[in-house]
Amino acid sequence: MTDTAPRSRALAAAAGLVAGLLIAGVPLLLTGSGGDDAGPATSAAAFGGLSEDLHAPDSLPGGFTPLTAGPDKALAKNAAADEAGGTRTLSQAYGGATAVVREYADDGMRDFLVLEAVRAASPKPYTPYVDPAPLGQAKPNTEVVTVGQVSCLVSYQPIPAGQDVTPEKTNVQLCERTAGHLTVRLRFNGAEQTLQHHVDKAAELTDQAWSKLA
Repeated sequence: MTDTAPRSRALAAAAGLVAGLLIAGVPLLLTGSGGDDAGPATSAAAFGGLSEDLHAPDSLPGGFTPLTAGPDKALAKNAAADEAGGTRTLSQAYGGATAVVREYADDGMRDFLVLEAVRAASPKPYTPYVDPAPLGQAKPNTEVVTVGQVSCLVSYQPIPAGQDVTPEKTNVQLCERTAGHLTVRLRFNGAEQTLQHHVDKAAELTDQAWSKLA
């Protein structure tokens, strides 16, 4: 009998990532650059938004491989459709710039991520400022944490003032690195959520993805 648990986890994670794109990603996409670094619309359209000079890596550190390369044909087909649609809308959001979207899972299909890359600069992630002190909290609900050249949008479970900020109360929604010619963004989800609980690890993986595409 075929074990459906990995597929169920993958489908659930994919649904969560799509929701994250709609909730967390919209402000970023709406402010995407359309300047000199954006590729012509014809180059993006010719490849459905995926040009010859911007390919998603075949793997990422930590054992992450594309869902489209997995043995589950139905899951691979769904991932391919999501990637095609994501690539198209990401390119459109940046005025036709060359873009690529790829979904990955680790070996045990416990952790998942979506890579978004576009040949354009982006504003850094933004969240409204909230002073947690009057609320008696150690952290706001959401903040942007910068690690080197990577900016991460991080949310927290309620942490009373004076208590430590622990990994289990930390949730990295996305990390992004951007420059004039390239933006690379990773979105995180999964059952183990190892990356989501550790900003430094999520930022490091984003840097490594950037290096593969720069």
